[in-house]
Amino acid sequence: MNISANLANRLREVLLSGTFIANTNFKAQLEDIDFKNATKQIHELNTIALLTFHINYYLEGVNAVFDGKDLIIKDDFSFDMPNIASENDWHNLIAKFLTNSEKFISHV
Repeated sequence: MNISANLANRLREVLLSGTFIANTNFKAQLEDIDFKNATKQIHELNTIALLTFHINYYLEGVNAVFDGKDLIIKDDFSFDMPNIASENDWHNLIAKFLTNSEKFISHV
């Protein structure tokens, strides 16, 4: 198996469907978290929703480059999450993250 296929398989495990690393994956964990827990602030730590947005921001930006567009993402904006004010907003963020994860894995 070539390096790209190996990397794509590891990414799929971590992001969508595996259990090899930490016995879970992002998708399994995010789908079990409700809006209130995803947005719950604990001390100065980032919320689960904000970390999900942050990772998705980079996935979306790199996917655009794979699609032939310019790299326009900037670290300064990677935590500029719009307000997650409802369960629907949270589920939309998860759906976007999963779609971008799948697309990124396909590109790899």
